[in-house]
Amino acid sequence: MTGSDLPAASALNQSSTNFDYVDSFHAEFTDKRDSIDIFVLGEMFAQPGPKWFEALLAIRNKIASRFSLKTSAKPSETRTLGRRNWEIGEQVGIFRVFGKHRNELVLGENDRHLNFRVSLLLSEDTTDPTRKFYTVSTAVEFNNRLGRWYFAIVKPFHRLIVPLMIKRGLAKIRREHRDARGLPVAPQRI
Repeated sequence: MTGSDLPAASALNQSSTNFDYVDSFHAEFTDKRDSIDIFVLGEMFAQPGPKWFEALLAIRNKIASRFSLKTSAKPSETRTLGRRNWEIGEQVGIFRVFGKHRNELVLGENDRHLNFRVSLLLSEDTTDPTRKFYTVSTAVEFNNRLGRWYFAIVKPFHRLIVPLMIKRGLAKIRREHRDARGLPVAPQRI
């Protein structure tokens, strides 16, 4: 699959990787004080999820360890998130930082079965700079059959969890940044 589902501005479009799976979820909001940048969105995205998500991750880790795949720390066990530099190679929550740009963070992991990248992209409306767009794109490259099998099982959960992570993050921003308005009830798949 080509990067046709990726936003044109995403650094993932510059990758020489021929991704086997790509999806993007999009939300928009108003930021009248221009106080929400990509790093605020990144911190919200990397926060631990609900208890049921941690339970799913624990099950995933048990199964993955039997196949000698990488396991991740439980989100609640990772070091406290806070304002950080988002340096390339840094571990942030359950993700490793692969790219850092003014309006985009690229997170992900490489393993023997598959490699994945998650792009967190912030953009503005060209006619109204207070109107912002937040797009989370996932790109997966399968390294072997195990990767295809694994992702076939994970994909339905992925399509459920990513929009929930966006929704939770934007709801938290709404509470903490009173000037952010117009946050959507549910992110849209693009």
